[in-house]
Amino acid sequence: MKSTVRRTCTAGAVVAGAGVLLAASAAALGGLGAPGSARSAVVTHPAALVGAAVGSTRPAPGSGVAYGPRGTRPPSPSGGGAAAGSGQPPQQSALTPAQLLAGVGPVPPGWAAEVHTLVAGGRDRTYLTLEPDDPDGPLPVVVLLHGRNMSPDGILHASELADQVGPAVLVVPAGWDEQWNAGDCCGAAYLDDVDDVGFIEQAVGAVLTSTPHASRSEVFAVGFSNGGRLVYRLACDLPGTFAGVMAVEAVPVETCPSMRPVDMTIVAQDDDPLLTVSAAGRPKSVGGFVEPTVAATVAHMQDLDHCRPDPTVAASGQAVEQTWSCADGTRLRYVSYPGGAHTWRPSTPGTPGATELVRQLLGSSL
Repeated sequence: MKSTVRRTCTAGAVVAGAGVLLAASAAALGGLGAPGSARSAVVTHPAALVGAAVGSTRPAPGSGVAYGPRGTRPPSPSGGGAAAGSGQPPQQSALTPAQLLAGVGPVPPGWAAEVHTLVAGGRDRTYLTLEPDDPDGPLPVVVLLHGRNMSPDGILHASELADQVGPAVLVVPAGWDEQWNAGDCCGAAYLDDVDDVGFIEQAVGAVLTSTPHASRSEVFAVGFSNGGRLVYRLACDLPGTFAGVMAVEAVPVETCPSMRPVDMTIVAQDDDPLLTVSAAGRPKSVGGFVEPTVAATVAHMQDLDHCRPDPTVAASGQAVEQTWSCADGTRLRYVSYPGGAHTWRPSTPGTPGATELVRQLLGSSL
C-alpha cells in the first residue's frame, strides 16, 4: 500500500503565507504511512513559498555540495528507527512526507512534484517524483540518490537535474536517517540492516506501474557519495533493472562476484579527501571497512562488464574521459578531474560537470 501527495507549479496561485501552505500540507498528509491505509491528496503550492514552510539548508544551485562531516549531523526525528522484525511498529524515515515536499523548493514550470510513501522491509519509506505535466511519449526514469547527511532536496539542488536533464521522470528517494545501506559499511542504515535495495526496487516498480509514460527499458540510477555506493549495489543485485548507472565520488562497499553488463559511468575528482583515486595510493578506511581505490573499482567493473582492454581516451576541458567497449553493447566510462573535492562537480566553461554526464548517460533516451 502506498500514499501520494502531489504539488504542481501553477502561475498565479496565491497563498497568504508559508504557515497556510504548511497547514494545507499537514491536513492533506493526515494518516500517511499507516500500515493498511492509503491517503492521497493534491496540494498546489506557489513556487515562491515552497521551502519557507520547512527550513531548508540546501546549497545554492550550481555550487556543488559537500558530503557532511561524519558525526556532525544533528539527530534525525527517526533516531535511526527500529530494525525489521523487532516487533516494533514501522517508523518513518528521517524526512516526513511534509518535510520532503516542502524542502523541494520551486518546481520548474510545466513540472509536477509528488511525494509517495510505501512500506519496505517493515519501515515507512518516502520518495519524491518530478515529471512533466504534459509528457510527450515514453520518458526515461532517473533514480537520483543523495549522499550521507543529505536529503532529496539537497541533491536535487546540487545537481539541478530537474532544470538541466529532461524531459524525464525523476525519482528521488529519501535515505534512512539520511543515509543508505550500501553493503558492508557504514552508519545507522547499515547497522539497522535497512533493506534499501528492496526499497528502490519497490519504488521503481511503483513508478513504472502507476506512470503510463515511464519507459520500462530506460531506467537509470545515479548516486552521489553514499548514494553512489548504493548504485554499485543496485547494479549488482538488481540485474536487468537499469539501462545505465552512474556513481559520483563513490566506490563500492560490497563485493560483487558477477553482474549483468550495464552502461556505467564513474566520476571522481583527484583531490577528493574521502577517496583514494590512484592504484598506488593508500586505501582509505571508513568505519573499519577498507575501501578499494577508484582505480581498483574501475578495473573490477571492467571485469564484471567484460570490457575490451584498451579504452578510448579524450579530454573535455579539465575532464579526462576513458571509455571501454563492453559486453552486450554496453560501455564503461571513467571521468576524472584534477583537484576538486568531495562534491557534485559543477560544469565550467569547456568542462562538463556531473549533470552533463548524466545527460550523456541517458543519451538517446532524452
